[in-house]
Amino acid sequence: MTRSDLAFLPITRLSGMLDARSVSATELTRLAIARAEGPGKALNCCMAVLSASALAEAEAADRRIAAGRRLGPLDGIPVALKDNIDVAGVPTTAGLGGSGHRVPDEDAEVVRRLRAAGAVILAKLNMQEAALGATNDNPHYGRTINPHRAGCSPGGSSGGSGAAVAAGICAAALGTDTGGSVRIPPPTAGWSASRRVSA
Repeated sequence: MTRSDLAFLPITRLSGMLDARSVSATELTRLAIARAEGPGKALNCCMAVLSASALAEAEAADRRIAAGRRLGPLDGIPVALKDNIDVAGVPTTAGLGGSGHRVPDEDAEVVRRLRAAGAVILAKLNMQEAALGATNDNPHYGRTINPHRAGCSPGGSSGGSGAAVAAGICAAALGTDTGGSVRIPPPTAGWSASRRVSA
């Protein structure tokens, strides 16, 4: 298995490898950061890559694993978040333009639970403006590209989350569902068709 193969393994497999110490959380996180800053840039799915804090969280996970105190199957697994989910100290854009975005003082409850389970919080992800739409064609931050079919939408409004997982940038990503966001599959007929679907 090559290092890049790790990016596409399911959480269950990665978790077993962490337990067996055949891979480290730090290695998984470095790979995720490299993919976010490599292929992820062309896909425009990452709003912010939290490299320093993610590596610190991965190193903490490795120390727990070495001490036989792994917190559970998510401990050491890189996870990314749609940018309408609060992470303490990181601006939440909700896909909206302008300046002065709110910087939350505390994590959203789902993030708190992920951290309690040992997950590594990797990145904030592009989304449809205000989570209202189905294409992830954001007028302020640009469209997110479908990693499996150029010219097609990755779905929306959680298209950044779908694209990040599909591209092997993170093992899992959270989206939110206003009107079908995490249930709308990416269309196969291109952007013009995907816009008709969202109308």
